[in-house]
Amino acid sequence: MAGMLCLAFLIRIAAFISIKNSIYYDYMLWDEKIYHHLAVQILNGTWNSKAVYEFAPLPAYFMALLYKIFTPDINILRVANVFFGALTCLFTGLVGFELKGKRTAVFAFAVSVFYTPFIFYSVVPLKTSLSIFLFSVFVWFFLKTMNYPSRVWPYAVLGIFIGLMVNIRPNYLVVVPIVYLFLIVTGYFEARSVKKICAGTLILTIGFILAISPFVLRNYLVTGKIALTTSQTGFNLFIGNDPDNKIPYYRPVSFASPAPIKQGIQFNIEASRRAGKSLSSQEASSFWSKVVVEYAVNQPDAFFYKILQKTLIFFNRFEAGDHYHIGFMSDHVKFFRLPMIGFWVILPFGIVGLMAGFGENKKISAGTLIFLVYGLSLIIFFCNTRYRLPMLVILIPAAVYGIEKLILLAGQKRYKKMAFLFSVAIVFFIIEFLPVTGTDDVTAYYNTHAVVLKNKGRIREAIQYWEISSEMNKPFSAFANLSLARFYRSKGDSDKSNQYLNMISKDSFGVSHKYSMQGDHARNMGDMKKAVYYYRKSLQINHGEREVWKKLITTLNEVDRSAVSKEIEKYKTILDFYR
Repeated sequence: MAGMLCLAFLIRIAAFISIKNSIYYDYMLWDEKIYHHLAVQILNGTWNSKAVYEFAPLPAYFMALLYKIFTPDINILRVANVFFGALTCLFTGLVGFELKGKRTAVFAFAVSVFYTPFIFYSVVPLKTSLSIFLFSVFVWFFLKTMNYPSRVWPYAVLGIFIGLMVNIRPNYLVVVPIVYLFLIVTGYFEARSVKKICAGTLILTIGFILAISPFVLRNYLVTGKIALTTSQTGFNLFIGNDPDNKIPYYRPVSFASPAPIKQGIQFNIEASRRAGKSLSSQEASSFWSKVVVEYAVNQPDAFFYKILQKTLIFFNRFEAGDHYHIGFMSDHVKFFRLPMIGFWVILPFGIVGLMAGFGENKKISAGTLIFLVYGLSLIIFFCNTRYRLPMLVILIPAAVYGIEKLILLAGQKRYKKMAFLFSVAIVFFIIEFLPVTGTDDVTAYYNTHAVVLKNKGRIREAIQYWEISSEMNKPFSAFANLSLARFYRSKGDSDKSNQYLNMISKDSFGVSHKYSMQGDHARNMGDMKKAVYYYRKSLQINHGEREVWKKLITTLNEVDRSAVSKEIEKYKTILDFYR
């Protein structure tokens, strides 16, 4: 195990060096930039109230601590993530030890060391590595507590870990019922006294409250309201079940910016507009949850089909990225061209292991339930590589256990059960390779690469990547078209700019930006009435875009001053959401 831990560090250091030599090392992408700014604001004591609701607080506080000790450099988090990544492999091995023993531990450790997404997210400055590390420690410690059923103090530690996890990813809350369930059920079957069972549940609750109380207190001091965690649940639920999105993966909506710093606020603005009154973040979250419930009730067939699609991608071999796509990054970071272990190898045998051990082994039963409830939370919302990764802490040891079980059954000549379990593996192997819509859309990564190139001053190369994205004509091509239109407008080529704008369809999530740019063009041509028309069209779709409101008011001041005061009052209402 010590040797494997050293190997895990060495592999991640090699990946770190490889990404350090790429253009991505000193450029912060979307969430990275936001958490960096939040950490700096915490150090300066200027964290605004909106950030309380928009972003999980623990990663920002952890980064602020690193910045306090070392220096406010985002790459300090990369170094910390290398350590978290290697330790995640260790605890994945320890989970294997709790499930079966030493051999399972060593093989589970080895698989996790060479699992590509584990390596990748150990060297990028996202909160993912910290999230998986805490989850792996929680799972190991939860299984460990089953060895000492008479002790109640470990449940305080479990409660603390759950509280910390929830303040990284709110959907970790789903593991809470599993812990309580096993505490009560195992206590009953092991004939523990009611007093002991109640003491365990109480101590678990106290540990959880202790872990979340600093964040709840912070939320209350900043906003005057009690909030357990971030209030993004409602609009994330809507994004994951948007009736207009025919693809089972995450796609932005037209009425809110995809930029994380704006998205939640603009969802609140749209909810308030639809409700006809100003809503708080928590009220807006409830509003969007109700919208999804109404969609499920009024269009059950469409909703069921969407859930079915998302269930399929949950088991699919495709590693759906959001900030990064590992396959795309391998073209620019040489390390990730190396052949490593993929999800398609782990899943079929992982399912076999969970099925074979469920009911026979209480620890595997516990792991199976955690796997199922966490997986269900992804199916209800949306699934990508970053969100699916915590499951691998359970799935990798289960895969090793599953292979061991098949070998054991063969040795015992129990061919009937072996054939059944092997057929299960084949079924899930086939499911992994079923075609899914949206897996061929890599335009978002071409767009991101172009942005990084542009930031480096390599404009010509950036244009090439945006042009490739535009030619692919996929949903995220809209952002490439907007970027190209902006570039050619800056060069004075209005015809070329309009050509790219016209490629953005009315049902695209980039259409509000298209109308805004058409308004800019009309204003530059001196046609103020047409500019007002386009600005209004843009705001009809995305009512919360401040810059468009400013342009509308400025242009109206030259066309119809009598209408300006009314628009200013609307604009002030919009600004209140950003404060």
